[in-house]
Amino acid sequence: MTEAAATLPTTKPGKARRRFFRIVLLLLGAPIGFLIVLYFGTGFAENGTFGATAQAWVRVQKSSFTFNRLYSMANPPFDQTPNAFLVRSVENLQPGTALDIAAGQGRNSVYLAVKGWRVTAFDISEKGLEVAQQDARRAGVPLTTVHASMHGFDYGDSRWDLVTVIYSPLQYDDAQLLTRIRDSIKPGGLLLIDAPIAMHQPKDRRPRVPGDLERGELPSFFPDFEVLQYTESEDSTDFFHLKMPVGHLLAKKR
Repeated sequence: MTEAAATLPTTKPGKARRRFFRIVLLLLGAPIGFLIVLYFGTGFAENGTFGATAQAWVRVQKSSFTFNRLYSMANPPFDQTPNAFLVRSVENLQPGTALDIAAGQGRNSVYLAVKGWRVTAFDISEKGLEVAQQDARRAGVPLTTVHASMHGFDYGDSRWDLVTVIYSPLQYDDAQLLTRIRDSIKPGGLLLIDAPIAMHQPKDRRPRVPGDLERGELPSFFPDFEVLQYTESEDSTDFFHLKMPVGHLLAKKR
């Protein structure tokens, strides 16, 4: 054996194995740790631990992901035809400017556009708006679509002759949001809401789950409007065809 060979460093097998396992644990542990932090961090944010802004951001991201998947389905679990209450309500109305809040795939937006309304539809789902534009082109009608959340959309002031909220998860205990919607309607303009009446949590818990409503309370959120029609009836819902109470509100801004 030469002197050079005798002085070469050697690595014990046990030490090499320990180093290998440390590297493996690091490679596996880092992403697992990240997922754990992400899971609990998202949960805390959704519960409002990090403040209202973080809570709203998480809800928007979850809703966007959920509805993009829903609107990508070949056979989605909701009616493709326009809402029956909307059809009855606008039958004899003079068309004007209309806003469809959380329009989804645009079944109601396109219907209004065909009837001569100048329609703006916004939704959190890009996939839904893509379908809406495709249907509008097939119908040969113009349709303005905006990718936005309910809180991010610019409603404007005295801008709309008709605002529709049809099976849309409106957060009814958000006074600021409701004020923005009310202010966006022209004097004499109409607000149409068609919504299931259900509570998914204790009634005193805040903030309320978006879309949650108690029996009889829907008109009370719009005290400065003249209620033209309000009924609650056991209907088959447009989404999932569940048998449950549905509120039908048509109100006019004074």
